[in-house]
Amino acid sequence: MAENRLPAGPSDAGSGLLATPPDSSHLGIRILAFTAMVLLGFRRELPLGITTGTLVVVALLPVWVPVVRRYGGATILTVATMAAFVWGVWLTANAPPTNHVDTHLLVTDGATLLTFLLGVGVILWAREVIGVNPVGIAFGVGLTATAILAAGGENTWKYYFAVPVAIVLLALAGATRSRLTIALAFVAITVSGAVSDFRSLAGCSLLAGILWYWRDRRSVHATGSAGRFRVFVTLIATVVGMYFLLTAAMGSGAFGEAIQQRTIAQESYSGGSVLSGGRPEWAGTLELMKARPGGYGVGVVPSGSDIQLALNGLASTGVPTIRGYANHFLFDGGFKLHSVTADLWVGYGFAGIALAVILAILLVKVLVNTLVDRHVPVVVIFLSMYSLFQIAVGPIWTSLPLIALALGLGLYKQGALHRERTDVLSVTHTTTSPVPPGLTRT
Repeated sequence: MAENRLPAGPSDAGSGLLATPPDSSHLGIRILAFTAMVLLGFRRELPLGITTGTLVVVALLPVWVPVVRRYGGATILTVATMAAFVWGVWLTANAPPTNHVDTHLLVTDGATLLTFLLGVGVILWAREVIGVNPVGIAFGVGLTATAILAAGGENTWKYYFAVPVAIVLLALAGATRSRLTIALAFVAITVSGAVSDFRSLAGCSLLAGILWYWRDRRSVHATGSAGRFRVFVTLIATVVGMYFLLTAAMGSGAFGEAIQQRTIAQESYSGGSVLSGGRPEWAGTLELMKARPGGYGVGVVPSGSDIQLALNGLASTGVPTIRGYANHFLFDGGFKLHSVTADLWVGYGFAGIALAVILAILLVKVLVNTLVDRHVPVVVIFLSMYSLFQIAVGPIWTSLPLIALALGLGLYKQGALHRERTDVLSVTHTTTSPVPPGLTRT
């Protein structure tokens, strides 16, 4: 029904996955952009510590570099990332003799950070060529392919498939512009997260769905700095309120007995906080920060004294299985502190912390802009919300690609809230965005 469909604005006029195909003269570059996004999401490690994504971003440098400078936030992101990389290498070169430097880890971690930065650029280019939703679909397909090859162990849905499928589902739902389809997608993701004990996914999906509904139903749209500030205040109030509401619901058994038991246990460990009880790694990280505030360096392996220092902090959480977790994950062959912020600090020092802060600011800005402009696809709301959570408590290896996708799809062009097309398969192209080099529109 017409009243159940989102209005087609400047960003998505004529969109739809089953619409008339684009002109054949543009088809080649669109196929290239779609394929590049699949390969960027498909993370397979290659020799020398690089991934398939690294090859893609380097190979396409000539087409996406001219695009990046048009987007607000891209310059400061580039400067902050490169500064962190240089500082991390300096820390490694000056690592104390008590710490071993793993060359493979040095190359892998350095390549991961650079691929993240370059990945944002190639996503910005691809979004201009094929649109936001197709980029989300292609990237999600790549992530899913990676999950198929890597999946194993218990709860494979939670650890491998849930997030990639959520991205594809929301991008497909957003392409239809059907309110009912989008609502069902949010419900499916939230329920699947709850059933599989993936509380962060369920919470972020539920919160993103509420924010989307609020944005879609507002009769008066925010304009100017004052309007965006009101949206920001509303966002903070909603996040805080939903945290306490969801915590109470999980503790009462509303999401099932397994989640109830885990929530109660984590609250008992931390004196009532699910966040600190659920992510005890920060207790160990803070002890390491006290001992070496400036960080360790890229590729630096923890010494026995470093591990013992962190274990002393972890012991304060009271989690009974924390020692085994620390030995088999957190410090197994390197520092894996289960937080983008903590991992950036340990590898890149103060510059890494500064980069984490900049990433958080840019993601908040993206999220506020998505709530101001109702034409921004819903997948961007979810990605920016989930990425913000990952900056605090997500492993850097799996989180940086999602943050790159959120920024690549969410950054706005300099000087205005630019509305992008949301689908490649459209009959009418009404966007006024500059065309990438070599591509002309008719």
